[in-house]
Amino acid sequence: MAEKSNTIILPVSNYWQAPVQVLQSDFDVLGHVNNVMYLRYVQEAATHHWQSIATEEQLTSCIWVVGRHEIDYRHSILPGDEVVGLTWVHEPQGMRFPRSVWLVSPALDKVYAQAYTTWLLLNRETGRPKRIDDPLLER
Repeated sequence: MAEKSNTIILPVSNYWQAPVQVLQSDFDVLGHVNNVMYLRYVQEAATHHWQSIATEEQLTSCIWVVGRHEIDYRHSILPGDEVVGLTWVHEPQGMRFPRSVWLVSPALDKVYAQAYTTWLLLNRETGRPKRIDDPLLER
């Protein structure tokens, strides 16, 4: 009989891996990471991706803000658990740019949470929404 693999199956093959730092202060009275902290990890993974791939001009002229978060909690993050964020972007929808972030174990054998977040791109100077242009999509 074939041995069952515990490796998670991702819906994409092209993703960005971002470090997640779980702090002692992230744990609540129940002994696991508080759900609010998962959202911080999602935002940090998305920010890490953006800051790693954007040009200097894009970093100075644009800023991303969250329009919506959806998160499914799969497993509690417990003391000693290591976590990484895997993130990828979906096709833009007008001025909205959907992104997935999965918080997983480094061995890719446990999913702690799956988030689907809609981001909006703003002109940093005016604070107004900005269309996602081809140079940005290429990055």
